[in-house]
Amino acid sequence: MISRDPGVNTLIPNLHAQGKLEKSMFAFYLGDNADGELAVGGYDESKMQGEISWFNLARPGYWLVSLGEVKFGDKQISAGGSGGIMDTGTSLIYGPESQVQPMAASLGAQFVPQVGMFMVPCTTQIPDLTINVVDTQDEKPILTGGKAVTIPGSALTIKDQTGQYCFLGIAIMRFAGEASNVDTLDADLKEEVVQEINHLTGNNPGTGVSGVIGPVPIGMQGNSWLLGDTMLRQFYSIYDYEQKKFGIADLKK
Repeated sequence: MISRDPGVNTLIPNLHAQGKLEKSMFAFYLGDNADGELAVGGYDESKMQGEISWFNLARPGYWLVSLGEVKFGDKQISAGGSGGIMDTGTSLIYGPESQVQPMAASLGAQFVPQVGMFMVPCTTQIPDLTINVVDTQDEKPILTGGKAVTIPGSALTIKDQTGQYCFLGIAIMRFAGEASNVDTLDADLKEEVVQEINHLTGNNPGTGVSGVIGPVPIGMQGNSWLLGDTMLRQFYSIYDYEQKKFGIADLKK
């Protein structure tokens, strides 16, 4: 992993160095209940519309970008300065406890340690989540401009197969060894429900710990989001190794 050893080339830059790829880059179109696509060596213009918005990485090893304002419905959750890890290997969205907890509280949600998520009544109307991706200069976020990405509230509810239990698709990010002040709910969940939700979220079975990551820049420690497929499927994402940039384009309709 480049996050563990940034001095070691991975597949894409190795293929580029060998002359087998035109560009040291890859891109994702994540289908919503449809087939997705991985482009290697460039990107697929047929999947996007409009201009590509490019952002300098705050930490290349994690594909970490700077974030501006974060809003949950019409309520501002963060004015900016946090980090956002673009992670296609994660299904959901994980954020800092200080920012996620008020969101969950506004819904009357309760934390369930067995699955590391907040349970909500299945009739709850979840507001849209809007995250503004901004540029980075000299390891500091530029909190003007940027690209706002909206995740509809309908995509932020996770139901078990029976429809009896529902969970907020935004969970708390943990740093290794970090404690939590979240009040928990001693829910008597069926074992198959726990297994189903843990499998979906990528929790470590038996621990209930989600979104655990290693070191990030000091200014973003405890203030970073892990942005998984729930967000990434809202746009076309481009990962440029050589230029150390992350690109966003609107999906073609």
